[in-house]
Amino acid sequence: MAMIEVKNATFTYPGSEAPALEGVSFSVPAGRWLAIVGHNGSGKSTLARLIDGLLPLAAGEITVDGLPVTVDNLTSVHQRVAFVFQNPDNQFVGTTVADDVAFGLENQRLPRAEMQERVDQALAQVEMTAFADREPAQLSGGQKQRVALAGALALHPKVLIVDEVTAMLDPEGKEQIMTLLKRLHQTGNLTILSITHDTEEARLADQMIMIDGGRLVVDGAPKELMQDRQLMETHQLAPTFLVTLKEALATRGIAIPREISTEDEMVKWIWQKLSSSK
Repeated sequence: MAMIEVKNATFTYPGSEAPALEGVSFSVPAGRWLAIVGHNGSGKSTLARLIDGLLPLAAGEITVDGLPVTVDNLTSVHQRVAFVFQNPDNQFVGTTVADDVAFGLENQRLPRAEMQERVDQALAQVEMTAFADREPAQLSGGQKQRVALAGALALHPKVLIVDEVTAMLDPEGKEQIMTLLKRLHQTGNLTILSITHDTEEARLADQMIMIDGGRLVVDGAPKELMQDRQLMETHQLAPTFLVTLKEALATRGIAIPREISTEDEMVKWIWQKLSSSK
């Protein structure tokens, strides 16, 4: 059974004539990392909010862990799904890092001993244990986003949705967050949905769907889809560095095998070529 099943999802914002999302269908197996890509205003964030029940479906059906996302089921859905937004400052409610991570657990009325154990565990997962007693205002952007992720992980969700979580970070903070997401994915316990317009981030996922004009454009493996420059540019997405490098080498008469889909594979292939030419 799929962890997330979306069937003909449609939604129109009040006062708008055109739907923000129309007839979108796809499924995500448990433990998979799905990248939802699209340019600004394409409908990808709307889709994420529909999956979490933050917006009501106009038509269609969405299930999470076999549970229909409806008003009657919202409490149960939110026990399965944790959402981390783009701006961590909008999510802080505690006076200290530890208090903030504990906030969602307090709403669940967990015993204090269990709450403390989960807070400690979540902070360790994001390597922020040493900052437990700090005020959120004292943290860098990347550290704040890691705390926001800790707050989500403390809830022990089955699904983690991250919406443009690196968009406001510097390169170092961005690298920290992506490394953390890769490590979380390797455990196999979480189904991850990352909403992004950054193709370099999307290529780390197992599955990618592209949304444009509120409609599903394509659903497939990022490593394959990313190599289609025309697809990326048609939908206002930048090609990855690897694709650009392949094309630059091709203009110099160096044909790179299509199956090379990561920078590590590219380095290995070039090294082999250099070694064989000696």
